[in-house]
Amino acid sequence: LKAMELFPQVKDWWSFNELGVKAFQQAREVYPTDFPEGSSLSTRVHATGTATRNMLIAHCKLHQAVTKKYPSNKLGLTHQWLKFDVASGNILERLFRYYFEKLSFQPVYGFFKDGHYAFEIPFMANIHFEIPKVEFDASDHFLMRLGVQAYPKPLLKMGFNGGQKEPCKVGSFQNDWVTFGSISEPGNAIMRFGPRWKAEEMAEILDEAFALTPHVGISEFGSDANIHMSGKPGFEIDEAAQKKYLQEVIEKVHDYCVRTGRSLETFFCWSDVKKQMEWENGHECRLGIVDPIVDTQRRMTSWQSTPASEYLAQSYRQEERQNKTA
Repeated sequence: LKAMELFPQVKDWWSFNELGVKAFQQAREVYPTDFPEGSSLSTRVHATGTATRNMLIAHCKLHQAVTKKYPSNKLGLTHQWLKFDVASGNILERLFRYYFEKLSFQPVYGFFKDGHYAFEIPFMANIHFEIPKVEFDASDHFLMRLGVQAYPKPLLKMGFNGGQKEPCKVGSFQNDWVTFGSISEPGNAIMRFGPRWKAEEMAEILDEAFALTPHVGISEFGSDANIHMSGKPGFEIDEAAQKKYLQEVIEKVHDYCVRTGRSLETFFCWSDVKKQMEWENGHECRLGIVDPIVDTQRRMTSWQSTPASEYLAQSYRQEERQNKTA
């Protein structure tokens, strides 16, 4: 609300980014928590369920306040469509898919579908809250707009591989007998941060998003330039392949909109066809504007400027000089 007061010319706002991924990564200790490092999985899972619930409540309260105080503004939030496919369908793969989606996708999606938040992980968390249907419907499901973080589903492989190795996400385990992690199908490719290339999945993602609200935008899509193609020995920079994938996604989205008659309010590509963007450096904790310097607890203690930030600073200084001259 303070930001809206300071920047009245801005009419489009987002409250939270990827609530479900916050839960997923906090449970995995990729993101720091309020608990000491090495805390039990059940402690972390319960805390993430509570944090996600609290962020949803905060979003709903903000939605109500914006409706009254700034009725010309639109408020939304983004949701990562982090769902999973399984390679063989064995019990281990299906079990991991079920719990990964219960952490990362279903609780947030389910809330905006019917107003009921359910974070249920056996022996770890059973967290609920619900907004009465009359209030939920009257508030348009508390979604003035929905930002879709749209990437293909990772493909989970857990078990014997028959000696057939496929491209794996960095951090996965694979030898001549077994594979545990995120892989690509034969003849396909995998991005360094996990998803494989399946541009045709955009239709399924958008169908599910439009089931919640007619005000949908793709707030993030893209491809790492550092990819592992089937038949190649490992990950390598391939800007031509990255560009081809981005083109395929754009064509699939265009075809979807023509076929359904639906329109997207936003369409943002998060990666560029150059290797310096976020998907090339994100796992090394680098950003587009600054390179953070972190301590052993991953807290930022300082930062270094990047060429992008130097360029922006130069541009702002030039604009400021022009304004003063005028």
